[in-house]
Amino acid sequence: MEETKRFEGRAADEKGPCLSCRKCHAPVRGVGAVTIKNLPASVRARLTNKARAPNRPFQAPIGSLVSNRARCYHPSAVLPDTTTSVRAAGPVLRALIEAGVSVQEVGKRLGVDAGSFADPEGRLPSSIVARAWDFAEEVLDDPSVGLRIAQAANREAYDIFSYIASASSTLSEATMRVQRYFRLLANAAVWELTRDGDQVWWTFRSEAGGKKPIRHDEEYALAISCTYARLWTEDAFQLNEVFFRHPKPRDTTELEAFFRAPLRFGADRSAYRYDAAWLSASIRGADSKLTGLLERYAEETLAARPEPGR
Repeated sequence: MEETKRFEGRAADEKGPCLSCRKCHAPVRGVGAVTIKNLPASVRARLTNKARAPNRPFQAPIGSLVSNRARCYHPSAVLPDTTTSVRAAGPVLRALIEAGVSVQEVGKRLGVDAGSFADPEGRLPSSIVARAWDFAEEVLDDPSVGLRIAQAANREAYDIFSYIASASSTLSEATMRVQRYFRLLANAAVWELTRDGDQVWWTFRSEAGGKKPIRHDEEYALAISCTYARLWTEDAFQLNEVFFRHPKPRDTTELEAFFRAPLRFGADRSAYRYDAAWLSASIRGADSKLTGLLERYAEETLAARPEPGR
């Protein structure tokens, strides 16, 4: 609190970095927002060509890649250690709004200022994750809402993730980058890749709901991850088994149809298992030079965003 008081009344460009805030919007000198406009011309050209090229995985207009919001030390701006970005929550928020729920009502039900949703790079308390999925299930009247939203998600929804991962040379490289940069989206969850003989486990571990698993969030996470892997391998990617921490739902027909593999519920992790040989699978549209350039900007952003508890 002392540090907060010390910065009151100072100009926005004089303040040090902290988490995003709705009260200040001026850019902070030295923070270095990275957008399509200030990327090197060669990188802009590569991204533009990739977005416009026919039959490529990602063909949406390119917006900002990585940006750090205006930062301040207002007391109301202090967020908990675990946060999720507006971009990460985007698919479920978008589904609610498309269903006719106003932005104001969404904010009210989630317990946050509706204005917080305006900036894709803004941060929200991770506690809203469970409330958002519960609200989505209620509004859409869909017990498989996590899977449904994953199937309808914009493949460019995660911005720099979409480009860094999809430009990787192999599935192994893509998974390593997802593990490394997931904190740009949320720091209450991680992805882990572990070898088990000739198979691998791809595990999603989330603390957003505490010890209690958030069914829709974890079904969404595994489904969107699997969707990307199939996209990169022209739908050839196959799973051996899928595990969920939550109890078995009454109807698993849609989950079975999507994952095309045996499902296990009440497990000690939410993960899927597949043959390790897939790690060497080439990714369609790989561009190692582009990935290397984008990683530099992602690393700068990670360095400016402290891990929980630090």
